[in-house]
Amino acid sequence: MTHVSMPPASSATSTMADLYRRLAKLGLSKKYLQTNILPDWWTDEVDQTPGVFTQGALYLSRRLNLDIDSLLIEDTPRFISSAHPKFKTTEGTHLTALKASESIASCVAETIADACPRPYQDITQLSVAQIRHQILSDRPSVDLTGLLQFCWSQGIPVIHFAQYPAALQRFHGMVSALNSRPVIVISRRERSPAWLLFIIAHELGHILRNHLNPDGFIVDQEIQLTSDDVEENEANQVAAELLLGRAGISYDLWNKFLKGETLAAKAQQFAQESRNDPGVIAINIAWNRAQRAKTQQEKSIAWATGMKALKILEPNANAPAQINQYLRQSMDWESLRAESQEYVVKMLGPFSDAE
Repeated sequence: MTHVSMPPASSATSTMADLYRRLAKLGLSKKYLQTNILPDWWTDEVDQTPGVFTQGALYLSRRLNLDIDSLLIEDTPRFISSAHPKFKTTEGTHLTALKASESIASCVAETIADACPRPYQDITQLSVAQIRHQILSDRPSVDLTGLLQFCWSQGIPVIHFAQYPAALQRFHGMVSALNSRPVIVISRRERSPAWLLFIIAHELGHILRNHLNPDGFIVDQEIQLTSDDVEENEANQVAAELLLGRAGISYDLWNKFLKGETLAAKAQQFAQESRNDPGVIAINIAWNRAQRAKTQQEKSIAWATGMKALKILEPNANAPAQINQYLRQSMDWESLRAESQEYVVKMLGPFSDAE
């Protein structure tokens, strides 16, 4: 183990135990820090090493996007703030906890951005129809693999990351401007490719519609199919047009009672006709039936039917693993230092079995 020589902390009594206590105020437990953030060689014994506090503070500052001075001399650590943040939140959200999640995800995203081998190709001049045509030139439908292929070909990394401390607020998706490129982070714990496909398309919509400011980010705590937020509606319209061929398209089946097996079969039929993903079509049908429901029970039945159809259409699905496997194949892994490689694996999990 090699220690880096750095100036001593301002407080001579500062210890790693003190730093853990202060970081716990942000929802960052000692267990989380040692398991996910600090390097593998960092143990409780290392915590007792004389002079290790400053080294630990510097490492945590880099990996958590925390202001180093606040770690060294202030009681409550502070995250480094973006000049152009946009949080799309739901009612009752604790913004501090969501900011902590964003900071952790941004550090992971920045590391991946450093290893993206392709320069960013500005996509804001492309129409949604052009992007759809480009994907369909190589794929039978606009599916998860096709959208990942498009994003990475344009220098836009897509990451699935969900390793947050339990105390923090989670979010569905985020897009950040990092190292002269947009980076998409998906954090919804969902194995269905169709659901995560929509979230990626939504975040891509923010890029296409110029919602993302330079050096800024957009955090979508929960992506809803209807919203009073103008930017959220524009991103949803892009996603709908990209995934279904045109915005506002509404697949439906008028049977009063519909089994999951029937819905799955019809979704496959519609998919072959339209070159759309059958899982996306099943979600579209379930949403339309839920919107027309007269009672909460009818709405619940509509969504339960849709989820059953998804299980039939997407057996053994593991969309997070699919996203991160594509990431592993697309990034310039060797360009990262060993320390950064270790960090990425710890944060994303084994590429062959992501959650």
